[in-house]
Amino acid sequence: MWHCFNCGNIVVGYMNGKGEICGECTRCGTCMVRVIKSKTHDTVNVYAPPGSTRYEDN
Repeated sequence: MWHCFNCGNIVVGYMNGKGEICGECTRCGTCMVRVIKSKTHDTVNVYAPPGSTRYEDN
């Protein structure tokens, strides 16, 4: 369980067969994949909701 990086909503993830924890925010639709590398190292990949684009500040 962690907070959505986009809107702050609580996200609950489920572990798949590869050991990845996948979760999708019910509020904004952002998808997150969390990979546990070691006891002190996690990697989280964040994917934008379908139909949205990345905002880049110039």
